[in-house]
Amino acid sequence: MIREHLDAETQEAPVVVAGSGLRADDFRAGAGRVRLTRTELAEHVELPEATVAQLESYGLIAVTAGGHYDEDAVAVATVVARLSQFGVEPRHLRAFRVTADRDSGLVEQIATPYTKPRDREAAVRAQETIRELASLFVQLHAALLRAELVRGGKV
Repeated sequence: MIREHLDAETQEAPVVVAGSGLRADDFRAGAGRVRLTRTELAEHVELPEATVAQLESYGLIAVTAGGHYDEDAVAVATVVARLSQFGVEPRHLRAFRVTADRDSGLVEQIATPYTKPRDREAAVRAQETIRELASLFVQLHAALLRAELVRGGKV
């Protein structure tokens, strides 16, 4: 399905930029103000409820302890909705979950010396370090993807 969609495209290929557009501040924890049911999330991002259920079953989104979806689920579902326009299905995205888990583990491992703060200032530095590492990982992924596409003559 993806190949058929790409083969059917007659427009120019999108430009892939080297950076991700994300900064360390984009990794700050949300205020927790978003609380959507599955139906509300599906309507908000214009995906079928069954697709939202698939996202949850593949571990791409999760309900909070209160049984709702938060801003992270909205962000993921929004991107998935856009990807679905290219024929990408939730099952194609499982590798992203695995990669995110591995990256998160590496960030935690690198940041461990900073995460045992003795005072408030050290705790702030630890959080800043984790956000900066996460931002750098996203930038690295974007740069590697771009390089691979350029090397393969795709862009």
